[in-house]
Amino acid sequence: MVIPRHICFGLLLLLWVTLSSCQTGGLDNRPPTITQDPTSEVTAMRVQNYQSAAFLVGQFSLKKGELAVAANAFTNALAKNQNDAYLLNLAFQTQYFSGDIKAASDLAARIERGDNHVTMSSEPAAALAALQKDWEALYALADHLKSDSQSHAIGTIMASWALAAQGQGDAGLIMLKEIDPFENEPDSITFLSQQALMAEYTGQEELAVSLALEIMDREISDQGVILEMAGVLLRHDEAETAKEWIARLGPRFHHKRILANIANGTSGLLTPPNELEAIASGMVISQTDLNANWNQPISLAQLHLASYLDSGNDEARYLIGANYIDANLIDDGIAVLSTISPESPWFEESRLMMISALRYDPGQLRFVRELIQTLIHRDPDNYLLWLEKGLTEHANGHERKAQIALQKAIDLGFENGRAYYFLAITQANQNMVEDAEASFYRSISLSPFNAYTHNYFGYWLIEQNRNLDEAKVLIQKAVNRQPNNGAFVDSLGWVYYKLGDLDKALLFMERAATLIPDDPVITDHLGDVYWALGRKDEAMHEWRRAKLFSPDAALEAAILDKMQKALSDV
Repeated sequence: MVIPRHICFGLLLLLWVTLSSCQTGGLDNRPPTITQDPTSEVTAMRVQNYQSAAFLVGQFSLKKGELAVAANAFTNALAKNQNDAYLLNLAFQTQYFSGDIKAASDLAARIERGDNHVTMSSEPAAALAALQKDWEALYALADHLKSDSQSHAIGTIMASWALAAQGQGDAGLIMLKEIDPFENEPDSITFLSQQALMAEYTGQEELAVSLALEIMDREISDQGVILEMAGVLLRHDEAETAKEWIARLGPRFHHKRILANIANGTSGLLTPPNELEAIASGMVISQTDLNANWNQPISLAQLHLASYLDSGNDEARYLIGANYIDANLIDDGIAVLSTISPESPWFEESRLMMISALRYDPGQLRFVRELIQTLIHRDPDNYLLWLEKGLTEHANGHERKAQIALQKAIDLGFENGRAYYFLAITQANQNMVEDAEASFYRSISLSPFNAYTHNYFGYWLIEQNRNLDEAKVLIQKAVNRQPNNGAFVDSLGWVYYKLGDLDKALLFMERAATLIPDDPVITDHLGDVYWALGRKDEAMHEWRRAKLFSPDAALEAAILDKMQKALSDV
């Protein structure tokens, strides 16, 4: 599944709201200042409150992205001032975004009792009403949410299902249209999928199937929608069409296992969702719908809300985990993804996300290998799993293992420029010159516009000190496609240096150093060009800088040795 790049904006939005001095609704969110009369009893109380240990822990944790810790700290800080609007806001939002729906609902109620309002404050209460199947209360709360632009979609979904659950299915179907706020625009996937589920719920099977087929004919990036609509088709005598669509799920899903579970009657797709499951599905889809007519940032809180309503919604948990990882909260993301069971269609997707997050951590190599082996054992003919194994071994310097796995991916049908690119690198690193060259050419033939392959191949030829004219052509193509890529510009300067064209070498090396001023290799190369031009003081200056920048002991030693030899020749 392709995760929209706005997936982590919920976290960013939270940090912006809580750390800024903006006002939300009737709440004064501005942090107190200490420029007031220091003898004022009120000022003294507020200063003491905001300098309390709990508040400081909350601020520090929030800046680090530790939402659960921040939530508990801000809630504890409220003990010193039960009705402080700013602290209530902080506590509510951190509790909600960390997934504690009950605590967030209690805090939201306290805010509302103070005649104040914050964005999304009614969402947790609506979820509690839904969980209790108090449909009248849910409708009232959801109808209020519809007027809030950030909560409009889920408010409409909740209100529509509240009507349907009370026997007003036709009214619910009509209200669902309000999900899309603009007329004369194509229907969103959220609207169509929710309408299909509600049509099924109200016994309108033909409409449900028609809507599901309409969705299936679109370009859909959310595999969760495909699974949801395949379920509708399976339940209404369209099994073959449903199976065709399941087979089209990407390689990150285990199609054979999903189809086998359908055949033996154990698949959850064979059971229509209840009201809560349908609401949760709509919440998730509304967050990933690329065809939606609104333009709100994705909300981590609303994904937590979906998971709260339907603990079996693994797409919600997957997106929560991905959200955390995208925000560099790796441990939190891994913890959430680990809860997705091997029986879930989202198991492979969740483990692949974990592998990607941990691939470059040497301390996690054993664990990552175990994850990959588990997936390969379940689905040995899946080329993507072998590709992931190859990338992981390469990232950790095990080139022979990487080469074998990448070749296996290719043999299984992954005729892809990316696979050949990494295969070429692993072969080059093992000094398999002819094989590497063939793989580079194959990669370029399959992905002729991949600038990275052109640059890497050209630089590799420079390092071997052969075919320099061809290397120049390759690197020039890379620079033409990405003229502001400092690494590519450095490669072009370096090939001119090797060819003896020092003026052009200097032109490109100085530009590369401007683009990436603290790169040790680029700085080292610039020093070499200066030295060759007789600008020795400038060369020594750049080499010293390169030595300071270098995290690589071998490179640092090589630069130091070069400097010592240069000084002895002066």
